[in-house]
Amino acid sequence: LEDVNNYIRQIDVIADRYLGRNYFISYYEAKGFISELQEIIDEDICSMIDNGNYLSAFEIINYIFVLIGDVDMDDSDGGTGMLADRIYQLWVELLSKVSPEDKDKMFNWFTAHLDGSVIDYLEEYIEQIIMEEFEEKEFAQAKLEFVESMIERSEKKESDWSRSYAVGKWAIRYLEMLKVKKASKEQIEEICKRYWNNSSVRRYYIEMYMKKKDYNR
Repeated sequence: LEDVNNYIRQIDVIADRYLGRNYFISYYEAKGFISELQEIIDEDICSMIDNGNYLSAFEIINYIFVLIGDVDMDDSDGGTGMLADRIYQLWVELLSKVSPEDKDKMFNWFTAHLDGSVIDYLEEYIEQIIMEEFEEKEFAQAKLEFVESMIERSEKKESDWSRSYAVGKWAIRYLEMLKVKKASKEQIEEICKRYWNNSSVRRYYIEMYMKKKDYNR
C-alpha cells in the first residue's frame, strides 16, 4: 500500500508541475506530460505486474486513467487516447492473471466508474472492458443487472439526444446479452416493447424479423 501511495504522490507531482499556475497543459507541454506518465507505466507498473503485484498495478493505472481525463490539456496530439489504449491493454493482461476474488474487485471498480466520475470519451474504454471481458458465467447475472441499471440511469438524462442515444445503446446491449443467454422470444419481445419509442430498439426489432423473413411482422 505504501508503494501505491508513493506512486500516487509522484503522479500528482508530475501533474502539478505541468499544470503550473494556469492549471492548463499547453499543446507544447502535453507530449512531455504524457511521456512521463507512460514511463511510469512502462517501467514501474510493468515490473509490478511481472512481480505479481496485480492489484497495486491496477490501482495506479486507474489513478492515471482518471487523471488524464480530469486535467485541462490541449490534446490535439492525441496523447490521451494513446495512453488510454495502453492502459486498456494492461487491464486485459491483468484480468488474465488475477485470482477470481481480484477479478471481482476489478469488475466492481469498472462498474462503479461509469457514474460520471470519468470523462465521457474515456467511459467508452470502461464500457468496452465490461462488455467484452468478464465472460465467466459467474459474471453473467451481474452484467445483466449492471446493463439494466445503465438503462435506468440513461432514462434520467436531461438532453433528449443524449437520453435517446444512451437508452438505445444500453437496451441493444441488453437484448444482445439476452440472445446469448438463449432467452425466450417472449422475453426479447417484452424488452423491445418496453423501449419501443427508441429508434435504435425499433431498428433492432425490424432487423430481427427481416432475418427471420417474417416480412408482414
